[in-house]
Amino acid sequence: MAPSLQPHVTPDSFFHTTSPPRPTLPTNPPPAPIIVYFISGNPGLISYYYPFFTFLSDKLQSLSSSSSSSEEKKDHHQFYIHGHSLAGFEVQPQSPLPTHYHNVEDQIQFIQQRLDSFVQATTTTQPYSTVRRPRVIIMGHSVGTYIAMEVIRRHRERQSFAHANTTSTTDFDIIGGVMLFPTVMDIASSPSGKKLTTLLSLIPHLALIVSIFARILTTLLPDFALRALVKLFMADPPSQAVDTTCAFLKSKRGVRQALYVTFPLSLSPIPLFPSNYR
Repeated sequence: MAPSLQPHVTPDSFFHTTSPPRPTLPTNPPPAPIIVYFISGNPGLISYYYPFFTFLSDKLQSLSSSSSSSEEKKDHHQFYIHGHSLAGFEVQPQSPLPTHYHNVEDQIQFIQQRLDSFVQATTTTQPYSTVRRPRVIIMGHSVGTYIAMEVIRRHRERQSFAHANTTSTTDFDIIGGVMLFPTVMDIASSPSGKKLTTLLSLIPHLALIVSIFARILTTLLPDFALRALVKLFMADPPSQAVDTTCAFLKSKRGVRQALYVTFPLSLSPIPLFPSNYR
């Protein structure tokens, strides 16, 4: 599905643009926008980050405005801020229906495809897109930092391969990366990871059991009771985080998908939707 280029805030996607700067001269076209692409952690629901995106948008708007009022002869950029939930964490209905759970490699490929599609969509709407190549800054949080670094590495490899073979290269440049609270590289070897690994070995279908328990819990509890339980467990977080967590628990695949990103082997023999679980 092609990404929407209208500014929006949905449970699965965020897109905001800062105000475009005025050209320094009537004959000077504005430079291509700088795209800030955000990759979430696990659970991979992008709506956890909406307060952060609001803060980031305000700061980038202030930066763009102050640059526009400066007398220095430098480019004044517009910023595009975009993020999408990781594959398998979407809470809105998806078409086509998913057929499997997604491990980290799947998430890397998913982000690459989303990024390529988004940049391509933005360049086709820019009348001066042929003047300057789009520039991208990738931000990642937790496991999203690992995905971000892999996306950057593979993007450079694609560019090197294209140059070496004199073929058309990727039509944008990744100019930076921001890694927020990087994940533990081998989380299964951490103290908490070892405990969960032991539990998974004792209860092979733990992920299925946990997801069924979450489904029963969200089915039986009224919304106000579920919200109260989530607030108690999360030590009274902001209401937006409570809303996102409730949506995560109510989703058909979210709980098992979150476990699969961390411990993919624990779910490998389990089909996506067993016949006795709908």
